[in-house]
Amino acid sequence: MRLIEQYINDESKADGYYDVSYAGEKFNYRDIFARSEVFDALPIIPIIDGNLGETTNRETGETQFVLGLKMKLDGKVQARGGKEVFDYNLEIITHNNQEENEELKANPEKNKTWARKILTRAFLYYFVFSCPDPNGKNYHSDDELNYKPIPKFDENVLPVLKGDNDDEKDSIFRRLVRGFKKYRVKQKIESLRILVRNFLDRGKKLPNCIERREICINKRIIKTDDDSLFQGNFFHDDLRENYKKCLRYIFLVKEATNNRAVCQLPASIKIEDVRYFEGSDRQNFQWEYDVKGIKALPVMWIPDTNPCWKIYHESFVQKGYKFILFSYKNQRLNPDKNQLNSTQAFIYRFTWILLSYLCLHILLEQYSGTEKELFIPMVRLHEGTHENPFPAEKFLANLAKTLAFIFSKKYRCNSQGFRVSNSYIRNGLNSLYSVLPKKFSFEHNSDSTLLDKLAIIIVSSKLSDSRTGSQNRKDRIANLFGEVISIERLKNGSVKIQPLTTFFDNYRLQNMYEEPPILIDTISELCLQGYRHFLYVAQAPYTSTLHITQQEEEERLYFMSPTIIKAMKQNRDDIKIYPVFLINIMYTN
Repeated sequence: MRLIEQYINDESKADGYYDVSYAGEKFNYRDIFARSEVFDALPIIPIIDGNLGETTNRETGETQFVLGLKMKLDGKVQARGGKEVFDYNLEIITHNNQEENEELKANPEKNKTWARKILTRAFLYYFVFSCPDPNGKNYHSDDELNYKPIPKFDENVLPVLKGDNDDEKDSIFRRLVRGFKKYRVKQKIESLRILVRNFLDRGKKLPNCIERREICINKRIIKTDDDSLFQGNFFHDDLRENYKKCLRYIFLVKEATNNRAVCQLPASIKIEDVRYFEGSDRQNFQWEYDVKGIKALPVMWIPDTNPCWKIYHESFVQKGYKFILFSYKNQRLNPDKNQLNSTQAFIYRFTWILLSYLCLHILLEQYSGTEKELFIPMVRLHEGTHENPFPAEKFLANLAKTLAFIFSKKYRCNSQGFRVSNSYIRNGLNSLYSVLPKKFSFEHNSDSTLLDKLAIIIVSSKLSDSRTGSQNRKDRIANLFGEVISIERLKNGSVKIQPLTTFFDNYRLQNMYEEPPILIDTISELCLQGYRHFLYVAQAPYTSTLHITQQEEEERLYFMSPTIIKAMKQNRDDIKIYPVFLINIMYTN
């Protein structure tokens, strides 16, 4: 990786030296590798994951950012078939990832993103994993540390990537992957993974590590011709068109004045090992489901196959249960079956979404009992495995979860899948029944300072229209959604916990973080039910941006903006709001 930095920042080479192309799309390696996230494609690497906090010392002007650091250890890419990171990225380089290829066919506008991924991974993996032949004469493992990939890359690879012949580029990519297999790179990654895991699993807390650097802006960012400078035009014209191109001029050095920099800013990174251990203070309790008066209307999602029908008849039909049945062909969306093109697949999904919602909505409108006394468990059977799920089963699983959330506004609804290939029933049932009320009885509950009622409000949002990268981001429509969980102390001292409701509505992005009516109305309804204390959990959209240039205090506070908190209070002194800010951290093995 240091060689990459050395190569990309070579002052003797002009920016155009790093121009490459693929599939009709043009890129510049200096621009690509000016962004830190390109290294996330490596199988083993620490990843900065989300901005967890920010403080500013107004006297010194020093700003401190708190970020999460996680270790990526060549885990499985669950969203892409369960392949390990290294194997998954090799498939991208050689176009052997079927799901990626199908997605590109369905969305040709993603061609630029697809081409960038291939060129980025080819360059990154070439520099990081190129090595001497381990089967060669006089080979020693120390030779790996002294291997220099730059000369061969400049001589054999870069000229081809700068050309227009994609067949030659594909040939280089295939040879690259064959070389990794021949030189046993996968085994080296596994050895490194074991080493890192053993190191991290030690019980001893690691000492703090502080690294100090200077963030520098290269002099090359400034024009050198006198006419432009006298006219006040100091920076290259393309920077105005795309501010991200400024990143190519930023570099880091150790603490010292650098003659390549037009300006520099001191910074330090502190890596701290935070560990949690089990405490000695324990409290025993008993709990039970509080299902008195609750009725059930099961909904079954069953693939039309012999194994699933057998379980369905033996476990449900023969026992006389009454339920709603959705039956479907679970291989209808499999790409290898070639049954539906992208347009037909969209119509298939849209029809399922519309009809399943309408059918359930019409049936539930006929229910005359108390709404919250109706429990709707949605049970799904799956033939696909966790690593290789059938696309139709995966789609209907997401659909069932969405329907469960929508109908939870009035009823108690949940969705849970069970795989016919295993017998892990208890965990699945515990998850399915999690929306039912529970009562907890503690051995010591005489504390008179405990709250009688607490409502936990969890709120988040998701963009619901427009494509990624839209220039009119603030005009886009977003879906605000959330749920409410009640914690209530009963007269006998026990505690009752239950989901109360869900809420959702659509807003323009520019208005959503001001005074969203659905959130304010939810607070009002809870006040009518006697709630005055609210644990407010606001989930921010995923971001690793530090917003160093922000001008307004409220910028990027999302659902924690003072405007929203003030609106939730509704000018009432008896309402207490306890805010918790949650960053959406993505999981990586």
